[in-house]
Order: sequence, then structure tokens, then C-alpha cells
Amino acid sequence: MMTRQSVGARMATLKVMAVALLLTLPSAVVHGAIYEFDLNLADSTTYIYSEGPMFVRGSTPMGDEDSKISLDLTVKTQSATTSTDDDAININIVFFDSDSSKSVGYGVDQDDGSIVTRSDLCCTEDLVLAGLCTNVGEVWFPADSTATPQTFNFKLGDKPEGSFQTEKIVTHRGEQFVAVVACSVAQQINIAGTITFKNPYGYLSGESFGFLPMYGSIMGAYLIILLLFIYSSVRNCDRLLHIQHCIIGILVLSFVTSAVWFGMYLDLDTSGKAVCCPLHLGASIAVFLDACRGSFSRCLLLAVCLGYGVVTPKLKRRQTAEILLLGILYVAFAFYHDIRIDNNG
Repeated sequence: MMTRQSVGARMATLKVMAVALLLTLPSAVVHGAIYEFDLNLADSTTYIYSEGPMFVRGSTPMGDEDSKISLDLTVKTQSATTSTDDDAININIVFFDSDSSKSVGYGVDQDDGSIVTRSDLCCTEDLVLAGLCTNVGEVWFPADSTATPQTFNFKLGDKPEGSFQTEKIVTHRGEQFVAVVACSVAQQINIAGTITFKNPYGYLSGESFGFLPMYGSIMGAYLIILLLFIYSSVRNCDRLLHIQHCIIGILVLSFVTSAVWFGMYLDLDTSGKAVCCPLHLGASIAVFLDACRGSFSRCLLLAVCLGYGVVTPKLKRRQTAEILLLGILYVAFAFYHDIRIDNNG
């Protein structure tokens, strides 16, 4: 005959298994939208920045401002260049999207996965003689280009230092790119500044914005489940098993973890900070709590499989030590694995 305690033990076992499966969901991290760069160049070079897909005004989940890409840079040289336009150092800013990327020759190398562009982006005297472009040192595009990117040119002539600011209103949804192209570089130069990608709602990219309401919903759901479980435990406090206290601990840890993830994404959206590198403090805490949550739930499930809370009120000391050791190892390896992935982007 099945007793009330054994029924309660079996129900607790089923709850532990359900909670353990629920709490092993993976988490994702996003990059920031304000890029700070400090480049030292000795020859003509191209650098490309992107925050991924962006929304536009009138077609966004929230917010009514324009999507903008802003750039503020300072260029320094070792010495002043000549005053003629042909000898001046040219810094070109190219705004392009997925439709106009072919004009830039943007693509991914099939061998090593690196970003590639056309090798002849800068107009030279030979290209002028060939009739392909007109202004030496400026970026040019083939005449048969179906979509021409928006470009800005900044010349550094007889002064060793100069600054340049520009802004582009995004009018088409999709991936947006900014290319910093240095042409006619004959000496060591330094380019420093910031590139800012901002959507109508904030700094999160269109690809990552969904994590903000997702973690807000998960946080609310865990809070409701936790309150209901505590209420049920209080009503039946005289029949509680030790394993049910552990479930409350897992639910508390899950609520705190989702709250930290939500707070981190909210901070990224309002401040534009980058997750890496160094790694955002909120991301570090959230990844560690995720590892602890996964370890706790798995250790509890393993303990239940060994009879804890079902056929015995406590496990043998050796079994407990082995489970704790496995849990600590899981936290260490899971934390290292997730941090390594987040840092690699």
C-alpha cells in the first residue's frame, strides 16, 4: 500500500526532474553598438565595422526615432603632408548595406573566414588614366553597380592632425556596414575615434533586441512559479520533504539569473557598452549563475536517481562528496566554456 509520504516523495521526484530539464536552457550574449577604435597604419588599408541587422523608423518593435550610424574620428600623422590634393592622405568613410555590398566587394574568404573587399577601392593615377575614376585617393565603384554606397571623404593636407564627424540615417532594414578606407598613405598615421550604431529603441542590434523582452518574460515567469511554490509549501509545511527546499533554492537561483541577464541587456540597450572585451560585469555574473544553476539542478537530479528523498532521507557521505565534486567540476568547465565562447563572439 502506498503511503502519503511515498506519494509526496514521488511527486517531489517528478518536480525535480521537470525543474532540472527546465533549467538547462542555454543563454546568448550580444556585442555592444559603440565601437572605439585606435588604428596605426603605414599603408592604404580598409577596416569594416557592423552591428548586424538594424530596424528603421516606422518598422521597429518600439521607439519612434531614426536609426543612425554616427562616426567621430581623429587622424594624426608623424609630420604634415604636402599641400596638393594629389599628395594628401585621404580617409574615406563608406556606408553600405547588404544590397550595395557588391560594389565594395564585401565578402567572406572561404579558406579562413576573414572579411575581404576589393583590392582597388582607392582611386589611383593608373585608374584615372583608364577612365575608371576621376579623383585620386577617393573610393570609387564600378559604373555597372546596381546600388552605390554613400561615401564621405576627408583629406589631411598640410596639417599633422585633423578630425571628422558624420552621421547617416538608416532608411533600409537589414545589415549595415561602415568601412574606413585610408588611401594615399605614405607614412605612419593613427586613426582613433568611435562608430555608433543606434536603432529607434536603443543600441541593441535588431538581431539581439529579442533577448530583452525574452529575459523579462522569463524573469516574470520564474517569479510567479516561485511565489506559487512558496505559497504551496507554506500551506503544506508539515509534510515538506528536504528535496522540496532544494527546489525552492533552484527557483530562487533561476529568478536571480534571469534578472541579471535582463539587467545586462537593458544596460547594453541604454548605454551602448560592448559585452567584450573586457567582458561586461553583468555577463560574467550571469554566466557564472547559469553554470551554478545547471550544476545544482543536475546534482539534485543525480541525487534523486540515487534515492535521495524517495527511499532515503539522506545519501551516504561518500555519495554526497562525489556529487559535490562533480558539481564543482561542472561549474568550472561550464563557466570556462561559456566565457570562452562569449569572448570569441
